[in-house]
This record gives sequence, C-alpha cells and structure tokens, in this order.
Amino acid sequence: MQSFREGLADVLGLEVAQARAEVQRALAVVLAETRATNAELRGEVATLKAEIKTLLAGVRNGEKGETGAAGKDGAQGEKGNDGRDGADGAPGRFPIPCRWASGIHYQSAVVTHDGSTWIAQRDTAQAPPHDDWLPLAVRGNDAPVGEVRGLYDPAVTYRKFDMVSKDGAEFRAKCDNPGPLPGSDDWMQSARQGKPGKPGPRGEAGAEGKQGPPGKSPRWTARGFKLIDATSGDEIDLRPLFEHYHADAS
Repeated sequence: MQSFREGLADVLGLEVAQARAEVQRALAVVLAETRATNAELRGEVATLKAEIKTLLAGVRNGEKGETGAAGKDGAQGEKGNDGRDGADGAPGRFPIPCRWASGIHYQSAVVTHDGSTWIAQRDTAQAPPHDDWLPLAVRGNDAPVGEVRGLYDPAVTYRKFDMVSKDGAEFRAKCDNPGPLPGSDDWMQSARQGKPGKPGPRGEAGAEGKQGPPGKSPRWTARGFKLIDATSGDEIDLRPLFEHYHADAS
C-alpha cells in the first residue's frame, strides 16, 4: 500500500508539473509579443519574471482549513483558519538562446538562426522562419555603404551613397539610379574646391649654386667696322654698308 509520504509526493509532483506547464504557456504567450529592441526585450523579461513569481506564489498557497465539527445541538462548528502562504518560488529566467541545429526543438525553446532569434510555439523539427516559430528579434537590413567612383560619367549606373567628382567638387548619390549631374536633386554636394589662397611671404635666398661649365667663345668679333671670324680669321668690312645706310637716310 502506498504510504502517506509517497501519496503526498505524487500530489505535489502533479501540482508542480501542472504549474510548470502553465508557466511555459504563459511564457510562450508573453515572449511571442516581444518584438521590440533589445532594451524593450529586457523590460518585457523583467515583467515576465514578476508574473511568474506571482503565479508560483498563487500555486503554492496553503490549502483551506477544514470546517470545525458540529456541536451537540446540531449547529455547525466554527470555520477553520486559512492555511499559510507557501514560500516564494525561484525567480524566472529567460531561456538562453542556442544556435538552431537539425533535430527536434521543443515548445518554448529559443534559438538563433540567420541573424534572428525565434521561440518555438510547439515541438518542431522545421527550421525558422516557419509557422512553428515566433520571432523575438528579427535581423535588420544592411545599410548601403557606397563607393568612391571617381569622375562622374553619365553613362555609368550609380547606387545610393556612391561618391563622384565633377568640376572640382564632390557629390554623393541620395538614392539608387540618380539623375544627371548637375541638374538633378538626387545628388548632394559634400565638398568643393576652395579659392586660391593669398601668396605667402618671399622666401630667403637659396645657397649659391655650383659653377656651370665654361661657355663657348663667340665665333665673330668686332674690330672697328670689321667682323673677324675667330675660327678662320676671315674679315668682313662693314664700312661700305654703313656709308650706304647714311646716304639713304640723309
């Protein structure tokens, strides 16, 4: 025959199992509604912990006392005192996510897959995204970066944030496939060539340079009205030329 202690353990085990199933269902519902940022997620978890603590406290309340025995005259006795509240349960904890792997994942399991975090609505072997999973945090789209594309070419296709240069200025595309430059509002000027600055002060004289190679001697030298070839010694008399010039001028 089962002892009183064994019977009590079975009853308590059943109560704990039911309470655990109820907590898991509450956890799945609360976590399914959590789609905000990580800061909001932590706030929701804090709220969930408080709800679990309250739920466990309610499950473990003492049972109602028995009704007192009836008196001799048939009247019912006084009502017994209510049982004492049970001790608070351990604080609830958010499940630690694990990387999704092939196999069975049980209800309320939390996994990461392809940059997003998911919680299982039921036992499943399907990979998220799937109807068996609810998203907790979804990966965002990568932001465009843009490239340095050099001089603007109207025949080239540009994407958002691409940078080009034209007429001494720098422009960035505000969207994919921007219009012509200049003339379109799809471009934003990010830099332009400045005006020349004022001349600086005159620098100090540099050091004297090295002596250059000797120059070539002139081929012709003048002596009076004659030109003399220094190489051959030939002479050209210029007197008649000058006399003719003066005669024409007078």
